[in-house]
Amino acid sequence: MTRSLRCAAAYPARCTVRAMSRGQLQGKVAIITGAGGGIGRETALRFVAEGASVVAVDLPGVDL
Repeated sequence: MTRSLRCAAAYPARCTVRAMSRGQLQGKVAIITGAGGGIGRETALRFVAEGASVVAVDLPGVDL
């Protein structure tokens, strides 16, 4: 069983992003903050994979 399927089986409400079909965001534009790492980076990559145009923003060396 793949990680995506395990996630969906264990936490269906938390795994809706994995259920997206390819191209679901085609023609959309997303602005993603914190895209330099972590959740922001993964979100930006996923949105691009889904067909969105992505503006990815991050502040270097800033710890909040």
